[in-house]
Amino acid sequence: MILQPEIGKRIKKARKEASMTQKDVARDDFTTSFLCQVEKGLINPSLKSLRTIAGRVGKPLIYFFPELESDYPTKTDLILTFAKNLIDLKSYDNAKNELSKALKKAKESKDIFSEAIIKENFGKLLYEKSNYSKAEIKYIEALSIFQELHMPEETANIELQLANLYYKQNKIEKSIQRLKNAEKIVRKAGVIDPNLRAKIEKLMGLNFIAKGSRQKATNHFNKAANLYEKRGTLAESAYQLNLMGEELQKEGLSFEAFEIFRKANALLEREKEIRERAEVHNRLASLMQKKQTPQYIARQYRKAIGYYGEAGDIAGELQICTDAAKYCYDNDLLEDAYFFALEAKNLAHELKDGITEKAMGNILKMIISEIKTSDLHA
Repeated sequence: MILQPEIGKRIKKARKEASMTQKDVARDDFTTSFLCQVEKGLINPSLKSLRTIAGRVGKPLIYFFPELESDYPTKTDLILTFAKNLIDLKSYDNAKNELSKALKKAKESKDIFSEAIIKENFGKLLYEKSNYSKAEIKYIEALSIFQELHMPEETANIELQLANLYYKQNKIEKSIQRLKNAEKIVRKAGVIDPNLRAKIEKLMGLNFIAKGSRQKATNHFNKAANLYEKRGTLAESAYQLNLMGEELQKEGLSFEAFEIFRKANALLEREKEIRERAEVHNRLASLMQKKQTPQYIARQYRKAIGYYGEAGDIAGELQICTDAAKYCYDNDLLEDAYFFALEAKNLAHELKDGITEKAMGNILKMIISEIKTSDLHA
């Protein structure tokens, strides 16, 4: 595991090279305070956060781990991935063998980060087999390493898993205390992962049901639902709410489950409505090109893009941005063309559409060249 200050330095260097502020990189996924602490080497980001940051600053994940460049992914990574798949398939004995191999390799290479991940997965394996006492030991060993590595997201996640383990054993007070630990870690580090926070609130609600405090439980379930609604696209949020509803239904909480299912359905209806609005403005932009001014058409494209973005339809958003960039360029709306082309280039990069990304890059170069020429003649 690379020292945390080096990861932070590389994040800051990549961010500066991309001419981005901390706010540009953080967006709605984490606070600038969290990113600032990471860049200063005070805490380590989770791999999930690091992947998000890498995508935004335009670097591959391996850029932040130079010592792995000659051997990436490592054999330990491959064994661990195989073991996780075996756990999902409930092939527990085979998973145990693979995890033991991975743990041996991690210890030989003194890779304590991989050691923590492996112990966490040992905990999951033992939990699935209902061997709660041994699962607790493995989770606590993993927790200790993540704390040593100053990784708040991973630490909070282990606290959550321990809370779930205690809940299954009806150790309600111990479960609530672990959830409070997780909340404190998340709040102090400035982590804004709505999925993690929603899971904490949902489990807190289940604990209060067990304590007979239904009103408090409902408050926590509502907080979890609100967090899931902010999780990502409307479809993703509805999917998470449906999973939550199913879980509450299994616990015999029919009324609470109904309320969650109702929210999920409302999100899907909203997504459908928003998508229809996007298509209306796209059709207006196409049909009115000979009857309206280029400025009017550009406005319709912008509205369509906004609605596709709200619905979470990246492919639809990319198609409109591409059409809009070409239209505006052909009609001498260079500033609008630049906006659409840049957005299309970023979306194409996100969708790994290399052909469109290159095409939009070429359009951007032509636009910049024409803007410079017009400035010279002004």
